[in-house]
Amino acid sequence: MRQRTRRNFLKSHHARTYRARRFHNPYFEKKPRRFWWWKYALIGIAALGLIVGVLYGLSSLSWFKITNVTVNDLPTINEDQIRETAWQQIHKRRLFVFPQDSIVFLNNEELYKAIWDTYSLSELTIDRQGDTLVIQATERLTSLVWRTQDHWGLLDIDGRVIRDLSEEETVYLSLKTAGQEGIFVPQTIDPQIPIIYNLSNAEFGAGDQILSSTHIENTIAFDAGLRSRELYPSLYEIDSQNVNWMRAKTPLFDVLFDAEGDYVAQLEDLSIIIKEYTDSLSDLEYIDIRFGNHVYLK
Repeated sequence: MRQRTRRNFLKSHHARTYRARRFHNPYFEKKPRRFWWWKYALIGIAALGLIVGVLYGLSSLSWFKITNVTVNDLPTINEDQIRETAWQQIHKRRLFVFPQDSIVFLNNEELYKAIWDTYSLSELTIDRQGDTLVIQATERLTSLVWRTQDHWGLLDIDGRVIRDLSEEETVYLSLKTAGQEGIFVPQTIDPQIPIIYNLSNAEFGAGDQILSSTHIENTIAFDAGLRSRELYPSLYEIDSQNVNWMRAKTPLFDVLFDAEGDYVAQLEDLSIIIKEYTDSLSDLEYIDIRFGNHVYLK
């Protein structure tokens, strides 16, 4: 009978433990490794400082510097004001450290927003040419003046308020509507721009929608038609911004018309009346051409 071999399980256990390196000598314990986090923090700070220093040095190079700002000519907006707005943004520091007078750190989006939000523009581009920042702007077209008793503003061709009139512009137009001649004409205002007086004296502000674009376009065309017939309106009166009927004040007589209606047909009716009543036009108070073929005189 074959003799069974006895296995040494304890020896096998220690062999596996040895191979797995799970044994240790209690008299030679390893000290746990410390994580010196502050060393890594110092390394990170030093690296960040190096990067900031390099970038700051690059921004100081004359090739990257902005030393001049140019703005194209505009009809009513003072170019120096746009230039000053640009410099105010350029002189601000980015991330509290980097000067924006370097093209490297200039925040174009913030510069664009500062100019766009401040002035009434329809187009705006900002480019760099050497050490010069070139600003090309297109002013939103003005169409007419909207006024109440004490407040004057400019409307664009869409009928929105662009801005308030300056004191110089207000004084000039006030004197002009009063019939005073020989006064200084501001370069920022067209002497023949139509003026609409809102008799309701409702308050308004920049950006408000006052009239429709059709109302604006028809009023401008009607104004040109009156002038071509040697009638020179000094003022247009309207009861409120919610109505279409207006009264054109001319030296001879007033003309009542519908600004949302067919201005061509209304002008043709006016021409017929002027031709028919040539000898007595100075006796008329007004001509009402708002109702098509039904024309009223007084």
